[in-house]
Amino acid sequence: MRIALLPLFLVACTAPQRSIAPRDTGCTERRIAADRRLTRALRRVPPRYPPGAYHRGVEGWVCVAFTVGVDGQVEQERVVESAPPRVFDASALASIRRWQFVRDEADPAPLEDVRVVLRYRRPSG
Repeated sequence: MRIALLPLFLVACTAPQRSIAPRDTGCTERRIAADRRLTRALRRVPPRYPPGAYHRGVEGWVCVAFTVGVDGQVEQERVVESAPPRVFDASALASIRRWQFVRDEADPAPLEDVRVVLRYRRPSG
């Protein structure tokens, strides 16, 4: 009996996981799109797909919150929420650290709690 269950267990563990939508923690794309405090992104570095997650067929997302300093550099980045937890966090933070924004000169104060959702999807086909 135990031998018959083992192959079923292995199939369940290696099957691709479905993406889970972000909960309402300020990380929804509608809320993020409504945040018009930034004039434009000067540089957006795409995140790297972690090889282990890619080969296992894992997809997901990470919501990152950060501050945009007066010079347009990203500061104080942190993961707010992710699915699956901790799989893509390091990749998302490494990407966000390299982003840069053009700031509105009329408002020189740092922009706090800017949020971005980075999605990790494998190409289909």
